[in-house]
Amino acid sequence: MDIILLPVLSRLTPPSTALMVMKESRRSVAAVVGSPPQGLISSLGVRKAKNQKLTSLQNAELEPLLVLFDGDFIPEGYMMLKLPNAAFATVRGHLLQTFPGMGHQPLSVGPQELLAFEQVLPSGAAQAFLGYDRGAAVVMTRHESLAEQAAGPPLDCCCDNPQTPHEYPAGRKKTGQSCDICEGRVEC
Repeated sequence: MDIILLPVLSRLTPPSTALMVMKESRRSVAAVVGSPPQGLISSLGVRKAKNQKLTSLQNAELEPLLVLFDGDFIPEGYMMLKLPNAAFATVRGHLLQTFPGMGHQPLSVGPQELLAFEQVLPSGAAQAFLGYDRGAAVVMTRHESLAEQAAGPPLDCCCDNPQTPHEYPAGRKKTGQSCDICEGRVEC
């Protein structure tokens, strides 16, 4: 189990702006919000929308996101979620230290609290929206690996394949070079 803060985008956000927000936030996943939040989008999903020449994320594919609480993640919201009282200070400290733009560190709680957190997620749910903290989305994941995947910025380069874009780290490819996996051209 882990809790990660993700940047927030709207369906009207242009893909190029979404990528910029993700890079500045040092996150490769963002929450697409409305009332309630509509889902998660990865940097590859944003690049796919960009490669399809979409002007916004309106028709972009989103990963489902279970909404457990659609409000501010303050003591009242925390209590409504029936999260363990003893861990509230730990969670608040974690959120203050891992805001988008800062590096993500895994949330560390005791065994009793961990069990209580795990029971908040319904069986079969891999992640859930717990509310907003200072404008960022608070997302709980069942497995630490899901938070780890979202915790870094998007890679610097990507091919222009409109269906399955492929990302590359800086220095591996230059703009205009061929993608190693498909017939696309790389943009950095």
